[in-house]
Amino acid sequence: EDRKKAKLKAITVSEWPGCYLELVKGTASYKTKKSQCIPLRRLLGHLPLSEVNRVRIMEYRSRRQWESLTPHGKLVYGSRIEGATVNREVSCLVAALNRG
Repeated sequence: EDRKKAKLKAITVSEWPGCYLELVKGTASYKTKKSQCIPLRRLLGHLPLSEVNRVRIMEYRSRRQWESLTPHGKLVYGSRIEGATVNREVSCLVAALNRG
């Protein structure tokens, strides 16, 4: 049984968006979904999908809203990520989980 458990590896949040993006490839919103998955992987990537719950999503929202804007890799001081952007990212995560 220990060998079976060792072979069964939980899929993490950093791995699943890649699978999800393959499923939605060719849709009109593919580029948008791809860009929304980047911060999800960065902040929640270490979590197995089974551990993503409402509390983790709320933690993600609060952490993400306090980040500064970095368009084209350049930090914009005194700016914050809009709540609508964070909501779209969470929506993308929920859609990916529902596809799973």
